Amino acid sequence: MEDSEKRTITAAETQLAFADANNAIWTGDAGMQGERDDLHDEIDIVKAYETIQKNDNKGIAVGKDVLRMDVAKKALVICKIMKVYAKSTGNSTLLGEIGFGFSELFYGEEELLEGRWKVAFDRGTTNLTAMITAGYRITAPVVSAVGTARTAYINAAPSPGLAKVGVKTATFNIKGAVKELDNIAEDLIDLAGSYEGTNPDFVKGITDAYRKGMMGAQHISLALHIVDDATGVELRGVKTTVTDGITTYLGKTTKKGNMREKDLENGNYSVTAEKPTYIVYTQSAIGIAKGNIVRITIRMKKI
Repeated sequence: MEDSEKRTITAAETQLAFADANNAIWTGDAGMQGERDDLHDEIDIVKAYETIQKNDNKGIAVGKDVLRMDVAKKALVICKIMKVYAKSTGNSTLLGEIGFGFSELFYGEEELLEGRWKVAFDRGTTNLTAMITAGYRITAPVVSAVGTARTAYINAAPSPGLAKVGVKTATFNIKGAVKELDNIAEDLIDLAGSYEGTNPDFVKGITDAYRKGMMGAQHISLALHIVDDATGVELRGVKTTVTDGITTYLGKTTKKGNMREKDLENGNYSVTAEKPTYIVYTQSAIGIAKGNIVRITIRMKKI
């Protein structure tokens, strides 16, 4: 893991600790709670990738670690959606069954994990129609992917060769996970801004906890906010490509529909946004200059 990535994790942990130490200020704020939980889970995801990366790539366990990561992340997605659904419908039984964080879906004995993944898959299947009807952004393929990934893990017979591939995969995925962690931390700063009128010290603290903790913090150059053109709903998981024709930066939007690039060199950039069932969006001639933030709202149209 690179030094800048380590600094990002340290800064995110500092921000999380500050948010938790001051939770009396925002308790009951569903947006802050959700973003805080996302930050916690993403820190754990980055650390899990780092563990895989560091493991002896001659050991066959690394290959299964990558498969375990895959199913854990897929199960986490539907568990998060079901948590919100369960709370909104007052279904305490469902909430108790699927209230898992990333660590509970990744760490532990195989039999225990396989059981938790099955619960996530089964409850997702049972409640799918009701969640879709209620307007939750979940689909049958998202739920079935958990079952497929679980089966792949159970049936895997990893080899040293697969382990080496696993280490390379983890190294590559660390960069994407750290970038997503950075965007989540910035989202938390944005959400905290609603407390400016009642508790400005909290807003300053949650901002400083992250940015000062990065030691030589990077500055946002480009801030994208991506929404559905017809409804205005923020779109999560949109793949973004930002390039000046020489260097290309890949990203993915957070659940708030945000993606940020930091410390871009001065130049003329283009942006491409892609998401299944949407028309690919492209915008060119975006001028980037040091010290300025270019903010763009992208409205994606359904195919």
